[in-house]
Amino acid sequence: MAIGTVVNGYDAVMRIARDHPAWLPSVRVCYQHPSEEFKGQYILEKLNARPGRTLRPLEQWGVLERVRVVAGGHHAWYRLRDRDGVGRALRDL
Repeated sequence: MAIGTVVNGYDAVMRIARDHPAWLPSVRVCYQHPSEEFKGQYILEKLNARPGRTLRPLEQWGVLERVRVVAGGHHAWYRLRDRDGVGRALRDL
C-alpha cells in the first residue's frame, strides 16, 4: 500500500517513522498543539523550518487534513485526521 493511502493516524505515523523519520518532529508538534485546528505556519515556526517548507507531505501521508486556506491560498489551517491514532503511535515509538 502506498503511504498516501493510509487512512488511520496510527498506521500513517508508523509508516512515516519507517520511511520518513525526519518528519516525526513535525508530527509531534502538530499533536502537541492545544487546539483542534492550527495554522501550518505556526507549526513550521515552532520547528524553525527552512523557508518554503510546507506540511503538505503530512497531508498526503494521511496525518493531516487541510480545513481552510486564507490569504489568497498562502496560509493553510490543518487538523489531525485521527488524533487518537497519532497519539498512540507517538507513544509506541
